[in-house]
Amino acid sequence: MRFERLEHLRKEGEHTPDFRARLTYASEQLPPVRAYFHRAGFGEAYTDGAHSVEKVAKEHLIKTLSGNPHLFKRVDFMIAALWGSEGHKMIDLARWVGIEPGKWPGNPELLDIIVFKDGVYMPQILERTCEDSIIVFGKEAEYRRTTKDRTDFMEHPPDIEGLVDY
Repeated sequence: MRFERLEHLRKEGEHTPDFRARLTYASEQLPPVRAYFHRAGFGEAYTDGAHSVEKVAKEHLIKTLSGNPHLFKRVDFMIAALWGSEGHKMIDLARWVGIEPGKWPGNPELLDIIVFKDGVYMPQILERTCEDSIIVFGKEAEYRRTTKDRTDFMEHPPDIEGLVDY
């Protein structure tokens, strides 16, 4: 499966998670990933002066994942939150495993949530993600159970109340 789509998001409502965009990316080399770009520190961390912050973030995500294939050997799919901290590019990456062939949607395990800082895997970081990300990860998991297969899940992202594609 090869697929890529970037959606710009607008927050509507006080209690809505604060994400500015959503990228779905699938290639032959890695498990598919849906990445949410959080507003926290994003502009500062993902600015290079020549490209949009979304383009910089997408390229950073792909480079980071491609540089760490050993972390994704058994992974069925991933959901990520990209954000910035004091100018550093941060990725919180949730990895799901355990979908048996022919048993979609199944009941896969959330293997863990791992953290990358400026493209480097940081196993010593204990803070895994913020509540906005947890909400989105849960909405993604709930939605996944309504899809017919992994391709359908990745090609048709969920509608998340309060996040509007524009």
